[in-house]
Amino acid sequence: MRKRVVVLGCGFGGLKTLLTLHRKGGRHLELVGINKRPFLYNYPILPRLLTRSLPEEAVLIPLQKRLQGTGITLLVENALAVDASRQAVITTQGAIEYDYLVLALGVKAKSVARGEETPLFFPKSLRHLYQLKTFITKMLQQGGGGASFPRPKLTLAVIGGGLTGVEFSACLRAFLDQQTRALRLPQETASLLLLERKERIAEECPPEVSEAITHSLLQQGITLKLHTDVWWVEQQLLLSNQGSMQADGILCCIGTEWRPTVDLKELESTAQGIPVNRYLQVPQHPSVFAVGDNAVFRPHGVEIPLPRRASVAFQQAKTVAENILRDIRGLPPHPYVPRPLPLAVTLGPHQGLIEYRGWLTVGRLAGKIKAYYETCCL
Repeated sequence: MRKRVVVLGCGFGGLKTLLTLHRKGGRHLELVGINKRPFLYNYPILPRLLTRSLPEEAVLIPLQKRLQGTGITLLVENALAVDASRQAVITTQGAIEYDYLVLALGVKAKSVARGEETPLFFPKSLRHLYQLKTFITKMLQQGGGGASFPRPKLTLAVIGGGLTGVEFSACLRAFLDQQTRALRLPQETASLLLLERKERIAEECPPEVSEAITHSLLQQGITLKLHTDVWWVEQQLLLSNQGSMQADGILCCIGTEWRPTVDLKELESTAQGIPVNRYLQVPQHPSVFAVGDNAVFRPHGVEIPLPRRASVAFQQAKTVAENILRDIRGLPPHPYVPRPLPLAVTLGPHQGLIEYRGWLTVGRLAGKIKAYYETCCL
């Protein structure tokens, strides 16, 4: 009798788990993916959409097409709860029982405290991206121009100097330059601020990577403000420990947070996500695993922070798939061992950065590698 594996959430980690299980043991498994949308939202590619057109399927990857010919069942439904005692996922259409469950629910963009009617945009939203582009274009087109009616200067602020803030800042600066050239305006008509509360940009990266990123951003004309912790945003006013500043539009890139929409019932959940042991199993529930951004790695009861990146989710998906298959065969599980991964950063429409084990390169080749990875990683 085939074992049923249910994967709840078909983002990068969930989809990779399904495909790995199909490849390594598909004939002996009934694989079911549950996702609230019929597509995978390719968030990492969004910064490049600021400056160029991309095929819709590169941004919204159709899951049914990706799973075609695999025999994997895709259910486009909203999951309501996980009942681990019954080994069932409760959806809007009923209960789906499982032998093994993989939680890949992802996380949400975090918001800075703000007042009403504040022009705040978020990076993990295609709708917000298009709204931001429209907002910028309209703002630059306002004003009469000329000496008698000078065109007002546009100031944009990106809050958060992590890798997401870096990539959006670089591509946003390029989009501003495109628009000012199209309208025959000087580049200084539009300014861009990148605000970071820590002492260096991309502090989660090695110092040499932060230095290279900082150099690139400054060359592009982006103003960096470090040690700037934004407390509150009210319309065009930002309040921080460095005082107040004005911005016409604000992109919030201060990170992500765990806000589950599924009732996990007896499964443990913290403010950071779902704790898992060194085999990526949920404690007290060895048939339940978690991968990707919602997994809090606690191999020996002590949390080890892992970057919330698709590449980490891919690593974890392979370990989970292997451990499910080993359990079916009566073999002990293998521990998940985080391995060094290449770091790829977009630094504009054609520029990028690649770092791996101390080797670092910046330029067009790195940009091409990053673009290829964003579209072909699955």
